[in-house]
Amino acid sequence: MAGFHCEVKRVERLNIYDAIDQARRDSLPEQIHYVAHRKNNCRWLVTVDGEDFMKLVRSYIEDVQP
Repeated sequence: MAGFHCEVKRVERLNIYDAIDQARRDSLPEQIHYVAHRKNNCRWLVTVDGEDFMKLVRSYIEDVQP
């Protein structure tokens, strides 16, 4: 199953490197893994591995080019 794997964290103190490692471990090899996280009274943030981010950017560019 291709696609995405999301790890969700809602904590005041987050070790983002541990969270992204957990997302990587729990995802399938073909999935893009990311962490959605927030603290109380703050907006949600999303952290994704840089290589996976570039895959998303390239895919977007290919889709919007005429």
